[in-house]
Amino acid sequence: MDRIQIRISVRLRRLPILLCSFRGNRIAGRPSGRRYTAFIGNFGTRGSEGVTADIPADLFAQLENVIKLDSLTGDLHWFRFFFCNVAGQRTFESLKDNETWGAGTRCLESVQWADSMGYYSVRLFVVLRAS
Repeated sequence: MDRIQIRISVRLRRLPILLCSFRGNRIAGRPSGRRYTAFIGNFGTRGSEGVTADIPADLFAQLENVIKLDSLTGDLHWFRFFFCNVAGQRTFESLKDNETWGAGTRCLESVQWADSMGYYSVRLFVVLRAS
């Protein structure tokens, strides 16, 4: 798959979540004492041939907790989480409102990820809208 196809694929995974953030598919919560509706995508995974992406059982609960602990003041926030393993070398990325988010990255680093000699990645996209 070339770079253009990969970029389109990744962006299309986010599109349904962005569209839903303006209507439908809601899960309510109260981070920072405010009421928000969360629009949560599926975990997106990729892997080299013969490698299965291993999603830790507690990953979602950990990410949910770190979002709830953050000070959210705006009416709309979005989060992108990314983990990648390439031959045992790990990459962790977390964005909040398009800015590097240290708390999210530390959360990803604290989860038990399986090592692989191949490549695999896990992504998640979340939008919060004030209710």
